[in-house]
This record gives sequence, C-alpha cells and structure tokens, in this order.
Amino acid sequence: MIKANVTLLTALSLLWSAPLFAGKTINESYTLAPGQELNIRLKTGGSITVEGWDEDRAEVSYKLRGREEDVVIEAKPTDAGFSIRCEPKFKSWRSSIDVDLVVKAPRLSDVRVYTSGGRLTMKNLEGEFSGKTMGGKIILTALAGSVDLLTMGGDIEVNESTLDGRVKTMGGDIEFTNVVGNVDGSTMGGDVIYDNVKFSKNKKADFTPDDVVKISTMGGDIRVEDAPFGAEVKTMGGEIHITRAAQFAVAKTMGGDIEIGEVDGWAKATTMGGDVTVKMVGDPASGRRDVELGSMGGDITLYVPRELSMHFDLEIQYTKNSNRNYDIHSDFRVQKEEGSGWSWKRGRNAKTIVGTGEVNGGKHKIKIHTVNGHIRIRAVD
Repeated sequence: MIKANVTLLTALSLLWSAPLFAGKTINESYTLAPGQELNIRLKTGGSITVEGWDEDRAEVSYKLRGREEDVVIEAKPTDAGFSIRCEPKFKSWRSSIDVDLVVKAPRLSDVRVYTSGGRLTMKNLEGEFSGKTMGGKIILTALAGSVDLLTMGGDIEVNESTLDGRVKTMGGDIEFTNVVGNVDGSTMGGDVIYDNVKFSKNKKADFTPDDVVKISTMGGDIRVEDAPFGAEVKTMGGEIHITRAAQFAVAKTMGGDIEIGEVDGWAKATTMGGDVTVKMVGDPASGRRDVELGSMGGDITLYVPRELSMHFDLEIQYTKNSNRNYDIHSDFRVQKEEGSGWSWKRGRNAKTIVGTGEVNGGKHKIKIHTVNGHIRIRAVD
C-alpha cells in the first residue's frame, strides 16, 4: 500500500468532566489518503465497525460506557498509516469499561484489528484484513481482497464479497453467502454453510489442492451449495449436505445424515449413524467414478448413470435386535448371498447379506457397507 499522507493528526487522550456516564459519543475527523493501513486495538471490550467510503478522510466515533478516568483513547499517524488505541489506564480496573468504535475510512484500506471482546463488522472495503476478537461475532460484507480473521467465540458471516484467505471461530457457526474467491472457514463447534460460493474467474482450468472446498467442524452441520473443484468436509457430529460438486466429494460425520445432491466425479461418504444419499451426474465415461459409502446404522442410496462401468462390492449387516428385513435393492444385476447363521464380525453378532456383480465392463468400484439398513442402487438415464 502507498505511504501515509495524513495531516492534522495528533495523539488524543479523551477525558470528560462527568465521573460516570453511559452512551456518550464523541466524533473526530482526520484527513486520510486511500491505501493506508488502519490499525485498531481495542483492549477495553466493546464493538468495532469499519466502513469504507469514497472520501479522503477518516471519521472516528467513540461511544463509551464506564468511568472516563479508567480509559485512554489515542489516535495518531504511523509510518504505515493510522492507528487507534483504546485501553484501560489501570491494570486493575475500578469499573467496567466498554467502548463501541465506529470508523469510516477510504474504501481502499488495509485493516488490522484486535479487540478483547466484542462484535467486529467490516463493510465496503478493499484491501487486506487481519486480526482477532477474543469473543464476538464477525460480520464481513462487500469486501474485496484477502482475509485472515479469528474469533475465540462467536459466529462468522461473510456476504457479497470477493476474498481469498481464511476465517476461523473456536465456537460458532460460519456462513458464506454470495462469495467469490478461495476463502476457507473452520470452527471447533458449529455449523458451516457455503451458499453460492464461487472461485475467482482468474482461476486456471486445472484445479489445485487449494481450490478444493475444505471444511472441518468439531460439532455441527455442514452445507455446501457448489464445489466446482471438489469438496472435502468433516464434522464430528452433524449432518452434511453438498448440493453440487465436480471432480469429487468426500464427506465424513460421526453422527448424522449425508446427502450429496450431484457429484460429477468420484465420491466417498461415511457416517457412524445416519442415512447416506449420493447422486452421480455427468459423462459416465469421463474421469474417475469410484464410489465408497458406509454407515454404521442407516440406509444407503446411490444414483448412477445407467451406462456407468461398475464392479459391485456390497454388504449389509443386521443384528439380532433389529427388524431383520433389510435387503439390497438394485436396478442392475447383483448376485446376493445371505449368511445362514449368526457370526461375530466387526464387534457385533450379526448376519450378513453380500452383493456382487459387474455391469458394462466393471471398471469403477462401487463399495457400500451398512449396518441395520437397506442398500439401494438406482439407474439414472
């Protein structure tokens, strides 16, 4: 970014006469050239909002709640641009301090932020965005550039943006809506939703590992609307829904249903307890088309093109305490064989139904295993 060219900037220590107040607002305005770095450190707790506009100046608003003698607010130019610092004056606070900070800055600005606890909002900006909040929601709207942001406990929303990079929460949901770029989201315990996320138009035709949609959450649902270069998603406990994927789709959950609406390529999906539904689309003679599906307790349904070359390796285990009416239902010829007695296998006393066979030359392996569930293979014309 270009070197700072800021005038009329002085360090500020803002003190007011009343010993106690609530909701008092102070506005300050500074000349600020586009392309600078805006560095904000809010150590008191409170929210930060940064909004871009088409003016060569910054407008800063502070709304404080607490004792004014316990807080120092300082705004000053730096070699990189401009900084705002807000922190308690004393190591041992005598009262609770909250500062809600709103900054309007040139649309072309880098933003680096830190807050000890509160909501972070950025909108209508272009540049590099980085930092963290120790506990609060992050909302990013109409941004362009790169991002590297972390919240220690809160949801993340990314809307109407063109971004590369990553966002992470240690405990909250992540939702991407109408986003272009290669931006990854990870959460230690929450849902992850990709809704109309597309890669940048300058992406080359051959995909790389960085182009793949990769999502991991320790506990929550995952929903991906479109993964044109493939999807690799995992949750320790929740449902997975992938509407469309090309190249491949890999999905794993420790407890929940998996649905892959369309995959133009190969697929692998496993759940410890739930149903699995996968539909293969596209040219059955193009690329890798292997399928491996598994459930420790649920039905598995696979839709495949009728002309696909397949080798079947199918297995159902059902236990003594189940309803025992499970079967393999296939639109293709499958040789079925059911065990005559109960046997101990894979940690349970069960009977086994095995299905084997080949169609159209047997090129691609279709491997499916479930416990106490049906296997259904349906032909798609």
